[in-house]
Amino acid sequence: MIAMEKSSRLLAVRHWVLVALVLSSGIARAEVRLPAIFSSGMVLQKGTATPVWGTADPGETVTVKMEDASAEAVADESGCWIVRLDLSGTGAGPFAMTVAGNNRIVLGNVLVGEVWLASGQSNMELFLRYTSTYPEERQKPRNEFIREFKVSKHPAAEPTRELGGRWETASPDSIGQMSGVAYYFACCVQQALGCPVGIINSSYGGTNVETWMSAEAIAENPELQQGCRKASEEFNTYPERMRKYCEACEGWMRGQGREDRAVDAQEYAGLDVDPSGWKTVRMPAAFQDVGLPECGAVWLRKRVPITPDRANQPMIVNLGHVRDYDRVYWNGKLVGETSTATPTASLGRQYNLPPTPEGESLLAVRVFSPYGRAGLSASRNSFRVGNDPSNMFYLEGDWLAKIEFTMPPLAADSPLPPKRPREPMVEKNLCSRLYNGMIYPLIPVGLRGVIWYQGESQDSRAWQYRETFPLLIQDWRHAWKTELPFYFCQLAAYRDKVSTPGESSWAEVREAQSLALELPGTGQAVLIDAGEAGDIHPRDKKTAGERLAAIALANTYGKDVAFSGPVFEGETVEDGAIRLSFSNVGGGLKARALDASYPVRTSDGTVKPLKIPVPGSQLQGFTICGPDHRWYWAEAKIDGETVIVSSEHVPHPVAVRYAWQNNPTANLINMDNFPAAPFRTDEFPLTTRLVRYPE
Repeated sequence: MIAMEKSSRLLAVRHWVLVALVLSSGIARAEVRLPAIFSSGMVLQKGTATPVWGTADPGETVTVKMEDASAEAVADESGCWIVRLDLSGTGAGPFAMTVAGNNRIVLGNVLVGEVWLASGQSNMELFLRYTSTYPEERQKPRNEFIREFKVSKHPAAEPTRELGGRWETASPDSIGQMSGVAYYFACCVQQALGCPVGIINSSYGGTNVETWMSAEAIAENPELQQGCRKASEEFNTYPERMRKYCEACEGWMRGQGREDRAVDAQEYAGLDVDPSGWKTVRMPAAFQDVGLPECGAVWLRKRVPITPDRANQPMIVNLGHVRDYDRVYWNGKLVGETSTATPTASLGRQYNLPPTPEGESLLAVRVFSPYGRAGLSASRNSFRVGNDPSNMFYLEGDWLAKIEFTMPPLAADSPLPPKRPREPMVEKNLCSRLYNGMIYPLIPVGLRGVIWYQGESQDSRAWQYRETFPLLIQDWRHAWKTELPFYFCQLAAYRDKVSTPGESSWAEVREAQSLALELPGTGQAVLIDAGEAGDIHPRDKKTAGERLAAIALANTYGKDVAFSGPVFEGETVEDGAIRLSFSNVGGGLKARALDASYPVRTSDGTVKPLKIPVPGSQLQGFTICGPDHRWYWAEAKIDGETVIVSSEHVPHPVAVRYAWQNNPTANLINMDNFPAAPFRTDEFPLTTRLVRYPE
């Protein structure tokens, strides 16, 4: 962290200059101002030096008071000021805080307690209302001692002090919009400690770790920094590359006589169209597989039921990948289209739908393909209509189709169409964009620690995550100038079960996450038993939040609670078998009973029969290999505080892996009912070892 230390003074200067520029912009200079994080209803971290900051006139004296705590500061030449309140003897509240300079601000309903930053991607962001336990939580009364500040989404090219968001108190009307994981974490901590708990929720779905890191941290890794520059250049030059592509594409279509044609959409998308001349086809599918032309224009129609719980609110239609271009109509009105000029034409189609009354609606899609191989390609989860992941209408199945016009296939000697420029990384995933816009504005707010749920977006770069994830942890600790406790969720089980053991990119991400435990003050909530095969967002967020809370209660607050399952310690080879030893056995090892089926999607109750890899074995989830590195499912049994693993196919074993699949069938737990963390004893090359950002 040498470079980061050298730049800390420069960062501090820039930090407060930006405060002045943002908070004083367009307002009378004499007015004392506070960032949004300091507002009525907030929770302040209990401690001896809790920071409060803002802007005022240069040289203006600002006094901050709350109960017996008081501090004074003079705004510097850029108009920035900061005080640190001694709240170590302050009760929970609620209190009023006054901030006075040339003007006076009064903040009401302020609590003092424990404040945690919750961050990551969609599994941290996922609203409580989408979780399986939301109905019972909504029956609980308002809890003044649990509050959340949701940071507004804001990718930024440079560090900014601009911060949007507001504090909300947990109530039946508000908890549905809170982070499910963070809510359950807060409930457990609040119940155990009896004090207020504030969550600062700075999360953003579909994001990678690189966007949450500062430029200074990225500079510590030259290889990563080079990748960041490449991604930024691709992003900045993409509009011009797309402009040239569109010109070339239009010229090619004119030259080949493959231009689109004008059409009266109401002849196909109108509500009163006679369906008698339409053909029934199954979608999604390649058009040639269902008797439709590969080149030309085809219309698809489907009736969509709007149930009372979907009615009169905005919805989204997902169509997956459409080849090549489309126009989408909802009840006869155009709601979205993708053409040669659309920046995201090679990405999955997603369009907003207007609030719609209860009843039956009509979805119509026009697909135009001048190139060939037309069709729709989508998974079930990317082919649907709705606004609530737990209550979607899935579009797979029968559609009506009608050909508007057909083009002949391209001749073998025809000039090839222009090659579309590669899509750049979306802005939210460019290096440092979310650190700049969603973390930097929070520094140096008082925190007890951080909870983190991210890693799904590192699927292809799991090996590099071994470096980037610890670098992020150190980066944030450096920014806050303290060794913040940092507790994180390991990736849950996801995707189909496999019949043959082998490699797994998700297992590689989980290993990278486990390796971050080498940093002091870290903890991992293992969720290998809390996933869903068909949903990357498992609806059980209570388990995740409670396991994170157990880690915090044990390691941050010194409570005598169990917080971990068995962790692999070492192995010995014994006469055709490998004996494994573990720490955190919690009174002993045991096998969790396995159900006859496993969840695919709890949102709609879909399950599949569970096929046991090794019938008759006490433990499942172990694989073993010999010198040929060929993996076999293994028999495994508990022997005291160890596990003995063997296979008749491997007389001379050299390595064992446990839960090394995307969605493993694994049942080793301890007497405290915490699952064992996935692991491997080998150091064989992994599948993602050569992939680097931004790939």
